[in-house]
Amino acid sequence: MMLIAFDSGIERTGYAVFNLHESRYTVQAYGCIITPKVSTLPVRIATLHDKVEELISQYRPDVFIIERLFFTMNKKTAITVAQAQGAVLRLAGHHGIEVEFLTPNQIKQAITGYGNADKKSVQQMVALMLELEEAPKYDDTTDALACGLTYCTMKALHDRQAQGANS
Repeated sequence: MMLIAFDSGIERTGYAVFNLHESRYTVQAYGCIITPKVSTLPVRIATLHDKVEELISQYRPDVFIIERLFFTMNKKTAITVAQAQGAVLRLAGHHGIEVEFLTPNQIKQAITGYGNADKKSVQQMVALMLELEEAPKYDDTTDALACGLTYCTMKALHDRQAQGANS
């Protein structure tokens, strides 16, 4: 199963591509899609759309894993993140790609063992768990890796439990 995890944003959208096979995963690629600040919102959305379309063409994902929106303070940020996420969701619908959502607390809990962990702790654990030589440059990339890693871990656990129940 190929999956792409996203941490959506209008300025930066982190992504991580995983291949999950029988509870084993490998990271195929990861990075950050950056849209120019000087561009208009429609151009930024189009840029994001085109880059995600390229990822779909290259990796043929079965599922998108997306961090669920959760904002308590800044409504303007929430709106632009929702717009960016809408571009990703539109592509999922267009290509028939399944979508799963994870909450920030689920991801932090799975990665660090603490649902209220800070970004630095998540970054350190992601680098350690994936044996990265250095942490990604952008938090958005780290968050996408954490999102994908959480899904792979949860899916593997679920599959093992299902096998045990069927034994």
